[in-house]
Order: sequence, then C-alpha cells, then structure tokens
Amino acid sequence: MTTLTALVSTFKRGVAAAALFVAAMAAPVMGELQPPSVIPVKTVINSTGPEITLADLAENPAILPDEWKTRAVISSPDLGTSRQVPLVNIAYALQRYPDMNAVVVRGKSSLTVKRAGVVVEPAKIRAAVLDYIAGREDWRDLKIRADFLDVPDMVSAETTNIAISVTGMEYNARTATYTFYAEVRDDKTSQRIRVPAKMHTLARVWVAAQTIEKGAILADDNVRADWTDTDPISPSSVPATESIAGFEADRRILAGEIIGRTSLSQPICAERGAPIEVAAARSAIAVTMRAQAVTRGRRGDRITCVNDSSRRQFAVKLTAPGKGILLGN
Repeated sequence: MTTLTALVSTFKRGVAAAALFVAAMAAPVMGELQPPSVIPVKTVINSTGPEITLADLAENPAILPDEWKTRAVISSPDLGTSRQVPLVNIAYALQRYPDMNAVVVRGKSSLTVKRAGVVVEPAKIRAAVLDYIAGREDWRDLKIRADFLDVPDMVSAETTNIAISVTGMEYNARTATYTFYAEVRDDKTSQRIRVPAKMHTLARVWVAAQTIEKGAILADDNVRADWTDTDPISPSSVPATESIAGFEADRRILAGEIIGRTSLSQPICAERGAPIEVAAARSAIAVTMRAQAVTRGRRGDRITCVNDSSRRQFAVKLTAPGKGILLGN
C-alpha cells in the first residue's frame, strides 16, 4: 500500500522546507540516464503554457530522463497571474505516474507559480470591435461612434501571434448598452472577453469653424461640416447636405457650436435706393437692366424696383446682394 511521508527541516533563515516522498515499488531504469531519487524544485516557477511540467519545476531539468521532462504535474494559473502551491500538492500529483512513486521532491513548503504571458493592447481589442461594427449589414450605411465603457486591460496571451475576432453582440435596452463578445487567440490558447459600449449614430451638420459675430455672412472660412450624435441633435440643425453660404448670423455663434436654422437669416440683398442688377428673360434672350430698390429686402424677398431710365416700377425677387430677377411682365 502506498504511503506519503513529509520530512521537514529548518533553513538558516528560519524558512521551513519540506521533503516529500512516496514509498512504493521502484520503477525500472529508463534509457541510459538513471532516474533521480530526489528532485530539488524551484521556489519560483515561471510557466510558459497551460500546464506546469516536471521540467518547469526542477531546479536542474538535466537530471531528468527525457520522458519525465514533459510530464504535466499541475495546471498553470491564468495568464498574467500567479498563485501559491503547497509542495505537498506536487507530491500528490506525481502519484499518478507509477514509475515515480519512490521519488522525493525537495524544496520550500510553498512554491510561487507565475504565468506572465503577452499583454494584449486594449487598442487592438477596440479596433476589432470597430471592424465588426463596420462590417454589419444593418449598420453599413450609418456613421456610428462607439464609446467603450470597459475594455479589459489585463488580457494576456501565450505568444505574440495574437488574433482577435468579435463573435457576436447583445443589447441591453434598460441601460442602452451593447456588449460585444470577442475571442482572443494565439498559437496555444483561446479566451473569450466581454466589451461593453454605448453606440451613437452620427449626422453631418454645419458647425462654426470660428466664433461668428451677429450680422456676419456665413462662408467657407467661418463654417465647416462635422459629425455629431443624432440622439441629442436639435431638429433645427442644418445638415451639411444643405448649403448655408451667404446666410447672415442672427446672433453670436461660438466656435464649435452646431449651427441651427433659428440662428440664421437670409442676408440683406438690397437697401432702399441701392442699385439692383435685374435679369429678365424675353423669349430666348436674357436681358439685364439697371434699377433702384424702392424697398429693403433679403435674399428670396419680393421687392419693388424702379427702372433708372423709364422710372417704371416693377417687382423683383432678390437672389444675391445687388441682384434679382424680374417677376411677371
């Protein structure tokens, strides 16, 4: 019957060490190398895989027969973590190998097992989620911004050959949050992580490129098209698909502010007595004549003008500062 015996000795610094062995029938000699009867083990073990092998544990792996070196003893901790393992656990683990029942493992009573791994950059995880969003058929024609709430920053892999793929997502209507499920793979391991995010659909609107004073005319140098969230966007915001060049600011508009229709007016195109260039179409011939504005008006307004020569009055629709088109006959 197999029995377990623990021998405890005291080091100079008062650190207890255990020498544990299992007594049973001795295994036959394998190959040319005589199997050791005592295996000194390290105090700190750095793991490079999902399992700790006997070669990982031994202070001098060269004393081990080749067949013993790759034998799994205990499982490794999670990537990027460490844990304490009692020496007695190592002794119990070796009992499953019949030819090691008479072997003693010697070392401190508790060992530190580490598994460092390669840290996966959070930016790469975010990029994988954004690629997934861009590839979804139902979102393909939308401009979307993802606000990541908690990208794991302690994800590790065994090797540098890392691939990240998003396998699906879930929406929580109560919190209006999406959870994306990603798989991180390398040459040896695969792990699943969760990436929560808030999603915002964007619209392209006109924004003040600089502070625009009241009465200023909007032009390419003081406005720009920019993307913004559609959920808090005002219905009066002017989409970038509409031209606002030539409009007049009804109030002071701060730099970066979304420009709304309620902040704009058509520009003044004619003051009373100002000259107006009036275009008129007669059959297939375009005729331009000079006139004076009888009333003040903005672009699109209908005003009365008087012909400089005949002094005849007629109606004009203003199209630009100092310009209009003849209305009626």
